[in-house]
Amino acid sequence: MPPETTPIGVTVNQLLMLVGHLDDSPGFDAPRERFRRFLTERVTDAQMARAFVEQCQRSIGEQYHRALQDAIVLLGRFLGFETEFGTYQRIAGAVKFDGQWRSRRRLHAVLEVRTDHTPRPDLDALSRSLAALTAGAHPEHQVRSVGLCVVTPLYAGRRLEDVPAAEGHENLRVVSSRSLLWLADMVGSGRLRHEDVLRLLSPGSALDPMVELLERLASGAEAQAPLPFPGEARREPDFWVGSIVGDAMATPEQIVESVIAKRHVLGASFAGGPQAGVRADDWVCFFVPGTGVVGHGQVASVLEDRADLIRESNRFSRLLRLKNLELYDVPVPMDIVTELHVSAGLRDLGAAGPVLAPLTRQEFLKCTSFRDESEHKVGADIGSGTVSRESV
Repeated sequence: MPPETTPIGVTVNQLLMLVGHLDDSPGFDAPRERFRRFLTERVTDAQMARAFVEQCQRSIGEQYHRALQDAIVLLGRFLGFETEFGTYQRIAGAVKFDGQWRSRRRLHAVLEVRTDHTPRPDLDALSRSLAALTAGAHPEHQVRSVGLCVVTPLYAGRRLEDVPAAEGHENLRVVSSRSLLWLADMVGSGRLRHEDVLRLLSPGSALDPMVELLERLASGAEAQAPLPFPGEARREPDFWVGSIVGDAMATPEQIVESVIAKRHVLGASFAGGPQAGVRADDWVCFFVPGTGVVGHGQVASVLEDRADLIRESNRFSRLLRLKNLELYDVPVPMDIVTELHVSAGLRDLGAAGPVLAPLTRQEFLKCTSFRDESEHKVGADIGSGTVSRESV
């Protein structure tokens, strides 16, 4: 029987052979960095992450342990966290951690991944790492912190109850990789939201919200406020991607900076034709080809009076006033299937300047994921420039 490939087209063993021996050697072209870039760029949804994690969990050895460690850290992206990879071994003078998940201003999780190569059974090392990483935080930046011990099937105990109890460690949590994969599937399907994950992982979680969560899952209902929306409109909003294509008057970066960020306006044609039904309270994400999704916003209104808002506005099918605008510090890569769909619409229309195309809600969530919905600063790193503005 041939080796099982992952959804990215290669087996984990083939990928490790391609990138080289995983260790903590620094440098852009070091095997560790090549491996992590490959994961970040190619593993774009929870299903792909599950396939990669499960294949790593069926193999033993140091290299698979390290590959699995990075895959578990990356899994946090599909739970709504910003992720940071750790080191494989303890480095003199540095705090040892396998990875970190951050939900800005809300929760900071320090990870320890347990496999067949975990050297010790107790939770003391994780507790010390958590204390060291949170000790220097400025009071304004302090958030709830938790040490998360992730138990994989390769761990010698194999059962959560075989991990020593976190007595005296009130900020530590123990969870199986299986449970984390299930949570990522639920977030991806819209049945759970990032807020639910935060409640499950937070120290001292209250019981009632957990019971409400179980009740909702048992009923088969979707989360009432799925990411990235903090509230609900009276009707179900539609979702759009605005491909910011430059024209003779401005580059994509200039359009984002001067028109979207400063004026809160977007003039666009439609891949679906001039009759496309964009309405108030619809959601729009902004995609710069070659860069990624650089932000999102909500339609405040479709403007009829176009005077003085944008140059030669009559060349657009619609002129939209935006609200709840947020531009990202780091662009979100668009998954290849959605990008091909969007690119086909651009080719069919053949228009210069911004172009709107419809998305499903799940496509929109993928395009705008890995953020914390409570952060309302507008900032963008686009091309060679950075835009930074206060909350709108």
